[in-house]
Amino acid sequence: MTEKSSPQPAHTPGPWLCKYGAGQTVHPGTTVAEVGPTSSNVGRWWIFSEADEHGDQEADALLIAGAPGLLAVARRARAWIADMMVDELGWPRERVENPPAGSHLHALDEAIAKATGGEA
Repeated sequence: MTEKSSPQPAHTPGPWLCKYGAGQTVHPGTTVAEVGPTSSNVGRWWIFSEADEHGDQEADALLIAGAPGLLAVARRARAWIADMMVDELGWPRERVENPPAGSHLHALDEAIAKATGGEA
């Protein structure tokens, strides 16, 4: 008999956004994390969610800690998919570089841009 694993706690729902400011009041959303010097609130980045309540704090921390790896994989996946579409399917490079809204490539571009401050 196999044991059922318990479901992983859910992170705070998104969308998440980040704002720079002197205090938590820079955005009325739910604070997920703060990044900056520990001596004061000046010069901190605040990560907020539009959600009304927090998810599991450990799940939030794990998601934030995993973000650099997820970004690297998203960039590699985007490049691989684009190359396959051009090389194997004969799509024009321009269509792949400017994918239509709603496409998987467009979704990857948006996620990468959000994670890098606008650089895909």
